[in-house]
Amino acid sequence: MSQPEIELKLLIFNKNVEEAIRFLNNHNKLKCAPKIYLSNAYYDTPEQVLTKNKMGFRVRQQQKKIEQTIKTAGKVTAGIHSRPEFNIPLKSATPDLRLFPKEIWPQNWDIDSINQRLVSVFDTDFERLRWYLDDNQIEIALDSGLIKAAGLEEAICEIELELIEGDLQQMLALANELAAVIPVRLGQDSKAKRGYMLGATKKLQTFELKFCNLVTNSDEHHGLASLLINVLDNWQKLETLLLKQPTLELWQSFKDNLLAIVCLADFCHMDDAMQHTIQGLYKKLDWIDNYRICQWLEQNIELSDGLLGRINNIKAEMFNIEDLIEDVSYGRIQLAILAHSQLLLQRPSANSIRELSDTLQKQSWLKFVESLAHSSHYTPKQYLAAKPQLNLGLVTGALFADLYHPERAHQFRIPWLDLALGLIELEAIELLKQLCSELGETPPEQALKSQESLLFALDLSRQAALTVQPYWQ
Repeated sequence: MSQPEIELKLLIFNKNVEEAIRFLNNHNKLKCAPKIYLSNAYYDTPEQVLTKNKMGFRVRQQQKKIEQTIKTAGKVTAGIHSRPEFNIPLKSATPDLRLFPKEIWPQNWDIDSINQRLVSVFDTDFERLRWYLDDNQIEIALDSGLIKAAGLEEAICEIELELIEGDLQQMLALANELAAVIPVRLGQDSKAKRGYMLGATKKLQTFELKFCNLVTNSDEHHGLASLLINVLDNWQKLETLLLKQPTLELWQSFKDNLLAIVCLADFCHMDDAMQHTIQGLYKKLDWIDNYRICQWLEQNIELSDGLLGRINNIKAEMFNIEDLIEDVSYGRIQLAILAHSQLLLQRPSANSIRELSDTLQKQSWLKFVESLAHSSHYTPKQYLAAKPQLNLGLVTGALFADLYHPERAHQFRIPWLDLALGLIELEAIELLKQLCSELGETPPEQALKSQESLLFALDLSRQAALTVQPYWQ
């Protein structure tokens, strides 16, 4: 029988397991269930016919009980997993796909042939602690153990909240209680997917930051919810990559995506305390800009030993992604975004997302124009003071780009993007002048001449940008 499965997966650090157990044991609305040990073998054909059709097949042993389960194609929305599940009891640990209902398989599948070719792909073995909320409406499972594949191992340390019946917001509220006590983060990948990835050939992965496709006549609430889910999905993918290969390019995408979240939190009228928390997390990524401008100085300016020492000190301030995750605000922000997206989906229809976008882009653009439209020349300090608003305007445009004619939008953004690139260079030279002053050195003549030319180019880009007709009008 198919059992709709709606789960929220929270990843935690092993060092926080005992604290999580204490919280759950002491929660006055939770009932504790006996500990169980689960051993799971996952199967597929050598050509991975099940995986390619978004199916996961396992045989699970729990003491003397043996059960086979297949999960068919479902969906993962940020951290919420929802997919059909079919369970069949077995007398032995031998898998048998033929026992499942015939209607779950794609047409023209030869189940007998597929069944004969099944091989064990990986195993997951873990201890499960369980609690239940409100007459078993929500199950909380804390899993600790290992995924084993191709001679490799990866730790399992996660909390799954499964909505058996009732309100999704109640499950999210419980998750938020936990997130206030220990660091958590939303888990996008199932144990099965992690097992397949562990045994797969490793390739260096890249990431292109994209925002979701919006439909012009869609409702603003659904449009904003789609964007929130999209940026949360980007966040989780980038987090996974940064844990494995922390490149500066991935960090920049992470920061750009978080700036989109700063904008959306404002557009969606999230409460002031949460907006402040999001902005605080974004502020912690200032080191990325500092690192980039230090790189520019190293590549373009001849620097003294003293300056190189100061620049290396600045570059050493870079974070590991673990440093961010260990802050409890990290997971609380993710859960707040997820909860707000679900609330938006329940709201009645309002204006179209295009109408909202027109208003937001006009407001953002006017704020920036007000700061840099009253003189033909501006000082470095004046330009750099306008940088935050410029970045907000650019990311606002990127969020709603699909609602407009691409060529008109591109032509409008070109001079603003030129301006943004020039401000990075300008910020680098200003940092150099500051460091020279602190060291009692004279700024290199090369840098001073470069800044003079740069200010002239910035004036031209700014004046050109101000003459382009906005594409949303």
